[in-house]
Amino acid sequence: MFDKKDFLSVKETAKALGYFPPYVNKLIREGKLKAVKRGRCYFVSPEEINNFVGLPEPKEVDQLL
Repeated sequence: MFDKKDFLSVKETAKALGYFPPYVNKLIREGKLKAVKRGRCYFVSPEEINNFVGLPEPKEVDQLL
């Protein structure tokens, strides 16, 4: 089930990436940034933003010790 608390809007995603919202929409349309469409709005998961930027998945604290 879709829960808005787990996703960022295009505007929030643009702010996190340092881009303008129309550019984030372009990335989504081109398939470079995966998003979920609900109604007329797109939502992006924080994990997808990390994948787009190239950051590794966060590790558990137990795995670091």
